[in-house]
Amino acid sequence: MATSNPAPVHAVHSTPASGRQRPKAKFKARTSSKPSASALSARTCFHCGSAGHLANAQNCPAASAKCKNCNKTGHFARVCRSAPTHSVHSVELPEVCILYLPGATDRLMCDVIINATPAAIPVSLQLTVDSGSSVSILPKQLYEQHFHTVPLHAPTARLVTYLQEPISVLGCLPATVSKYGLTCPAHFFIVDNGTALLGRDLIKGLQLRFDGNTVLPPPQSASVCELSTPPSQRATLGCVKNFTHKVNISDSVPPVRHKLHCLPFSVRDAVSAELERLLHAGVIERIDSSPWVSPIVVVQKKTGGIRMCVDLRGPNKAVIVDSYPLPHMEEMMTLLKGATVFSTIDLESAYHQVPLHEDSRDLTAFITHEGLFRFCKVPYGLASAPSAFQKMMVVILKGLQNVANYLDDIIMWGRTLQEHDQALQNVLQRLKDAGLVLNESKCQFRKQSLKFLGHMVTSQGIQLDQEHLSAIIDAPAPLDAVQLHSLLGLLSWYNKFITNSASVLMPLRACFRDEWISLV
Repeated sequence: MATSNPAPVHAVHSTPASGRQRPKAKFKARTSSKPSASALSARTCFHCGSAGHLANAQNCPAASAKCKNCNKTGHFARVCRSAPTHSVHSVELPEVCILYLPGATDRLMCDVIINATPAAIPVSLQLTVDSGSSVSILPKQLYEQHFHTVPLHAPTARLVTYLQEPISVLGCLPATVSKYGLTCPAHFFIVDNGTALLGRDLIKGLQLRFDGNTVLPPPQSASVCELSTPPSQRATLGCVKNFTHKVNISDSVPPVRHKLHCLPFSVRDAVSAELERLLHAGVIERIDSSPWVSPIVVVQKKTGGIRMCVDLRGPNKAVIVDSYPLPHMEEMMTLLKGATVFSTIDLESAYHQVPLHEDSRDLTAFITHEGLFRFCKVPYGLASAPSAFQKMMVVILKGLQNVANYLDDIIMWGRTLQEHDQALQNVLQRLKDAGLVLNESKCQFRKQSLKFLGHMVTSQGIQLDQEHLSAIIDAPAPLDAVQLHSLLGLLSWYNKFITNSASVLMPLRACFRDEWISLV
């Protein structure tokens, strides 16, 4: 007997067309309260997709399952009727542990220059050194203050403290960092709050070294170290080669002879020791007579020693001074624009390294309790010495780049460490060839900022030295024209730092036009 196959339970039946009747079956289908095994095997559960049971069956394995496509409970993803979604697998970022102690007081600080865009002005910031962190970070406050126009990149690592506490990272700031003339790329992690840290990435990139609480520059090359302290020039005072200073004297000024001034017994031993030192160094020599004789002036130092000077005001009246000009401070500072690393060289007793012509030596004779002496080298206080010395140094340093001098103060600079080191080596070699000796205790090498001629020279520009500013503020009121002239001379050195300096100083300069009246 033929039987008809039952339709699936989820089939949709069409409605018969109007006017037509369904033909009656000749034979009535046999019905049963339970589906047959073959019928069950033909049916599929739309909850799990398996055959053999219906969707409401208690034994359906998807009854309590969660769909991985729509996240709903009661069916599997393979029979999900929702639109398929594309799952995004998260990338596991590496974990970086950093030192994060905002309350610490014994921290090593390091000043660096950060530049986030080529067109922006570099920013100088002070960072806390963390050699235990492989990355460097900046707090959100500094980012918004200095670099808010620079978009952040996606972070490349997760930050945690040593206590495994997570640190919220807003993004990474691409930039370049400079220190001691070296520049390296950097990626600062921007965090909500905390301390700006200098990590191992920048410590290595900038070749920084540390000695206790001091940040040291990269080690100098062997050639620089060798030239800066020539072994042959350490023991004795130098003597410049191929230069001898001859003083031009006016015949219209008669020689002046001073008698011996009374010298206190408390300083006689110290004066004798100083005379012996100068004799041994070849700076002075004993003589029996001279048409010119000047007295000495002894000044007690704060350190306990003495400074012996010769009062050459009499001979200076007969000296015809060389008109060779000294450089202007403003012109020298203009040359330093763009430099990031500096060095200064000071010569040991600079004038005493320049031979004095035989015909000019009697002019420098001076009397002491031990007899009569005269200079073999150029003495300090001689009117013709500054211009002659400047002229000599210009000849010695001629043709060198990134170097300038004001008498015996020499400064070198560079936009990069390599450029600076090349200038430094060239200058040291020239000085060595000329026979000049350095005063190493006053030399400064590879500095981001240093003092030069009463100014602070930095990569950010020229600033007023605070020590000199204090001297001006604490200076006593002038009581006579000489003291006023001295004060105005000091102020004129810093005119560029005084707003409307001409108007401000005009009342003081007006005092010279009339008879002097005490200001106090």
